[in-house]
Amino acid sequence: MTGIDSEELLGVAALVSRLERETLAALEPPLTSRQYRLLRVIDQGQVTATTIYEQATISLAAISQSIDLLVQRGLLHRTRDPEDGRRFILSLTDTGRAALTKADAQMTELAVRLIGEPDEQQITELRQALRALRERVVPLLRSAEPSR
Repeated sequence: MTGIDSEELLGVAALVSRLERETLAALEPPLTSRQYRLLRVIDQGQVTATTIYEQATISLAAISQSIDLLVQRGLLHRTRDPEDGRRFILSLTDTGRAALTKADAQMTELAVRLIGEPDEQQITELRQALRALRERVVPLLRSAEPSR
């Protein structure tokens, strides 16, 4: 890489990931990063584990395990799909929606603490850089996943 070394990029990514994990773990109820992301996806509308898997970069087994735990903790409803009895529809419970609202607020606060109050041009540039990075990271994760 020209102009940037691996520690500069990966070291910051690891630190941000640690901050995210610690912030989510300190919530009541505590969440993992994966659980938080699942709640966000499910909040967009009723979905199935398979739908999440098709969009995710983690295995169906890991998704199912996280969903099982969120159901046990009362954050998700899992109901049989009336159109296909083999599938389950996932939706947030009131407790899950409250946990997500609290987590979103903490993640927004964390983002503001990390980047400050950028102007519109800086926000646009940051979003473009993050999208470009994501477009490179996701295929690498998918190709590294043995069970996909």
